[in-house]
Amino acid sequence: MDRLTELFKYTTLGPSELLALGPVMALSLLAVVVLIVSAAPLRRGLNMAGILALVGSALIMLFQLQSIQAPEIFILGDILIFNPFTRVLSLIVMGIGVFSLLLVTGQAKREHLLPEIYSLVLFSMAGMVLLALTNHLVFIFLAIEIMSLAVYILVGMQRSASYSAEASLKYFILGGAASASFLYGAALVYGATGTFDLRTISTLISTQSVISLPLLAVGGLLMLVGLFFKVGAFPFHFWIPDVYQGAAHSITGFMSTGVKFAAFIPLIKIAQQLYFVLPGKYGELFYVILWLFAAVTMFYANLAALAQYELKRLLAYSAIAHTGYLLAGVLVCGSGPAGAAPLVVYLSFYIFSALGAMAVVILLAGPHQRDLTFEDLSGIAEQRPFLALALSVFMMAMAGIPMTAGFIGKYLLLNNVVTQGETLLVVIAVLASLISVYYYLRVIVFMYMKEGKKVSEGAKIEMLLGPLAVAGVMLVVTLQFGVFPRALIAYVYKILH
Repeated sequence: MDRLTELFKYTTLGPSELLALGPVMALSLLAVVVLIVSAAPLRRGLNMAGILALVGSALIMLFQLQSIQAPEIFILGDILIFNPFTRVLSLIVMGIGVFSLLLVTGQAKREHLLPEIYSLVLFSMAGMVLLALTNHLVFIFLAIEIMSLAVYILVGMQRSASYSAEASLKYFILGGAASASFLYGAALVYGATGTFDLRTISTLISTQSVISLPLLAVGGLLMLVGLFFKVGAFPFHFWIPDVYQGAAHSITGFMSTGVKFAAFIPLIKIAQQLYFVLPGKYGELFYVILWLFAAVTMFYANLAALAQYELKRLLAYSAIAHTGYLLAGVLVCGSGPAGAAPLVVYLSFYIFSALGAMAVVILLAGPHQRDLTFEDLSGIAEQRPFLALALSVFMMAMAGIPMTAGFIGKYLLLNNVVTQGETLLVVIAVLASLISVYYYLRVIVFMYMKEGKKVSEGAKIEMLLGPLAVAGVMLVVTLQFGVFPRALIAYVYKILH
């Protein structure tokens, strides 16, 4: 019991600590309330749960926004850290959640998904926020599981579809193996250092007070395996295409943005405070691993995407490719929030196009349609010009075409990488990006240069106000920050420095 108390120190929470914990507690309480409300008769419960989840999460997000510059606070023996960096990460997660809930509202009503889908999204958001707030390996594991367990169920929410159940089971089994790898690695790290706190671990390594460096390195490798699975890096990416395609379109959007963003948070923290502070050959080992995985992930995903003829599956390989670019950024992320700034900007700009693309998929797909083939996109420009324009912009942003937010994010990230001396990795990233231009442009070619029939009646689009609003907002911000990005970038860098 004494050892447990030492690991998780009990402290009385004062008014400032309770205020800092407010968004996390409010989000968890909102998830429980929405779950209770969803027990109402199906249609009524779906409407009430959706409205409550949207309004409640938006209010919590606004509260978090006004508290970004609040003083730094440490809770539970420094396990939870509230500072501008962690608050910005939490705010981005909440923003992703709000827009994902808008996607869910459209698809849930059309396809009669269970109303519990809203509370599960909120529970997953709570886990993501905890990931942003902690530097403690056990809390990181718990936060990952809170996030992941909800997503396992969300993937299988289309209960009448066998492919949805298959995707959920596959994600659950493989995700459990990845979590076990991370937990066992954390246990070995504790055995080598006597602590789970990343900052303490970094200090022990710097002062050469680690009990066993080989044991620490093995633990770090096992944790890296678990984190590579969560972010979808090669060769631990194989679940992504099937799971993205098997999940409901709105859940795919939530996973490709929220889960990806949240999964990179612990990877950045552990890289900064463990992998890159290891001395000698151990530090070089992790550097080489990250370098190789970044390069291979970029090339493999972009080459594999060339063979795809379905939009969601193509977007899945696109997400894997972006993981490669992000790993290149992790490789040179330095220390502290300032080193992570280019990664945060890149991830944020990627979220715009990924969420927008999935909103368009929802609007174009018919009820219970698993995916959109390129043939389904033929002639869309004539029938639905706004959706064709929006999807074209999102494709160009993912490819890194100038005048889009995707170009600005990729430029900042790769500029940071080349500044740190990794010219070869940047060359590889640029070549991989050139490959990606082909398959992104194929989508645009089918929409504007191929004749096709109507995919569905235009009247149905007007009913899906949530996805339509998401597509419109993401289109505006993708173009806005592609042309005038300076204000947002300056603000993020100011907060994180």
